[in-house]
Amino acid sequence: MKLWSEQGRVELEKLAVAPWTSRRRQELLELLDRIDPNIQESTTAAGQEARKRPEVSRLMTHPAKQQMQIAKAIQMYFLLLDV
Repeated sequence: MKLWSEQGRVELEKLAVAPWTSRRRQELLELLDRIDPNIQESTTAAGQEARKRPEVSRLMTHPAKQQMQIAKAIQMYFLLLDV
């Protein structure tokens, strides 16, 4: 199961946590819901621009592109820690 899938979100919301943590989790998920469309729009625009440049298109086939998903998870982790 992937955390960023619909099923992963359901599982995350089902986790039993302390009241304050539950509130913080809900606030952060709402924030994610608000910013995710902007992230998707930026990703689409960057992808369109990248396809115009052969050297960038080659990089997009590299397995490291999954690092963006990892970066998103790390950002959520630090938001949950309120760092």
